[in-house]
Amino acid sequence: MLLFKHALIFDAIERIEISFRTQIIYHFSLEFGSNWYENKEIFYDHDLYDEHLSKLKEEIGRSTEVFIDHFKTKYFESENPPAWMTFEVISIGLLSKIYRNLSNSETKKRVSKHYKLDKIEIFQSWMQSISYVRNICAHHGRLWNRILTIKPINIKNIDTWVEDKTYKNDKIYYFLCTILYLLKSINPNTKFAAQLKELFDKYPKIPTRNMGFTPYWKEEVFWK
Repeated sequence: MLLFKHALIFDAIERIEISFRTQIIYHFSLEFGSNWYENKEIFYDHDLYDEHLSKLKEEIGRSTEVFIDHFKTKYFESENPPAWMTFEVISIGLLSKIYRNLSNSETKKRVSKHYKLDKIEIFQSWMQSISYVRNICAHHGRLWNRILTIKPINIKNIDTWVEDKTYKNDKIYYFLCTILYLLKSINPNTKFAAQLKELFDKYPKIPTRNMGFTPYWKEEVFWK
């Protein structure tokens, strides 16, 4: 079960995390400049903005990355690094919160559409859920039969999705569906589905029903 959590889910989340960082840095830097995250006017909630900026500075301060140390030395810590540096060292949790609080819907949609999601709310929900599950895995928490308290929004009316929609979106199966969907948008040749099937073949006693898997999920076109 630990192998299931760490070797597969962690790797998948990391790939999505790297892609998300790249997309948010690119689109918002292009639209609002290299230090756009310091521009309070492009955020909905200014109190949240202050809170997030404070946490962001804390995470920069704790960073041991060479490029951050070099920046601090050169500018005597009088300035904050540009987004392409800053967003490489902050957590996925903080990154998803910052994205959620951004008010420019057009630029946010450019990010979400990279993942073939037209609705920003769905993408935000999925990234928040990814951050939540990542934390569970990082602390070696039980995952296989967990009811997800931060659950990804249910997606509808998309052709490239599972046919059997009897799933529950507070179970790990639905979360894995969202992971696969995002990975496919990043790399259509992702091996995540094949790796998951191999894992279940190797450990046939894993209780898939408790995890919310539908009876014939392996035969779904989505999982092939």
